[in-house]
Amino acid sequence: KRLGPSVTCCLALSRRRHQVEMLPRLWIVTTALLFLASCILCTNPGLKARVTQKALDYGRQVGVAVLQQKLRDLHFPDLDGKVHLDVIGTIHYYITSLQIDKLGLPQSAVKFSAGRGIQLSIINGYIGVTGNFRIKKHFIRTSGSFEVSVSGLSISETIGMTRDSTGRPAIQSVACSASIGKVDVVFTKKKKWLYNLFRKLLEKPIRKALTSQICPKVSSAINELENNLKTMEILFKINQFAEIDYSLVNQIEITNDAMDLDFKGQFYRVGQRKDPPFKPPPISLPSQSTHMLYLGIS
Repeated sequence: KRLGPSVTCCLALSRRRHQVEMLPRLWIVTTALLFLASCILCTNPGLKARVTQKALDYGRQVGVAVLQQKLRDLHFPDLDGKVHLDVIGTIHYYITSLQIDKLGLPQSAVKFSAGRGIQLSIINGYIGVTGNFRIKKHFIRTSGSFEVSVSGLSISETIGMTRDSTGRPAIQSVACSASIGKVDVVFTKKKKWLYNLFRKLLEKPIRKALTSQICPKVSSAINELENNLKTMEILFKINQFAEIDYSLVNQIEITNDAMDLDFKGQFYRVGQRKDPPFKPPPISLPSQSTHMLYLGIS
């Protein structure tokens, strides 16, 4: 028999109510499965280390000093082009021998970026550059030297941190951006009144040359550190009888407050890599951040 409209409506409402009641249960089941999956995929470490913001602040000074030295070694290609001046017309310029003679990164900050790595920020940096120039306009040619004062330099770099297939920590440049606030060109030869006519026009190519070189240098510094990590020993021989494996057993876990590293921490007899018949229990570290480093040993 065909059901009447009222009966059909009641059945539909009953099904909808049943579906709504099932949603919390499905959410609980899904969450439980994800939790179990994460537990299965993870390995309990024998040694757990937690690096806090205090450790980052301590290491920031060393990192910025290394970066500052890298930026001092910037090499710039020679530049040439044409500019049009209302008074003179179109002239050809050539910029050569660009070289940094001073550089400062007075304000910097570093922090953890949850799920990504470490965020480095630099503001109010400054650069001093010297160089030579030549100007050609038909049969008129002149040359000289100049100084460039760069202020308001800002760099933002995100360093990704992971575990590679060998159990070593690995880092890479995830994102980088650089900007320059002000570029001021000052000529150091006579006829400054003539050169100052196209001073502003030279600032644009010099700004572009500087900005385009900064992030590659930052990435180069990170790559050098990554090359060192690739050769890092993860098996340490204590004596002729024992050795310890301190490779990473899980991916590096990063929150906005700290970074956790899970090391195997397993002792072996030299030449006999046989795991014990038991697994280490989970290690729980205190949720404190007053020290640079926290260690948990099983």
